[in-house]
Amino acid sequence: MIKLPESVIKAVKERGITPKEEKEVLDDLEKNFIKMNERNKIHEEALSKDKEYQKMWHMLNNQLK
Repeated sequence: MIKLPESVIKAVKERGITPKEEKEVLDDLEKNFIKMNERNKIHEEALSKDKEYQKMWHMLNNQLK
């Protein structure tokens, strides 16, 4: 699984909650962290495809001039 940054873990531990609540919070954060990384990956792929499309469109326009 993905490891949360130490600063996040430290911030959760400093809240003074029970170990069970701490585990639940960290588990939720880890799930959200994974989802965020998946969304970022999809977004980066879309940007890369968009740049490729723009490059092809520009080349086509230049050929038609």
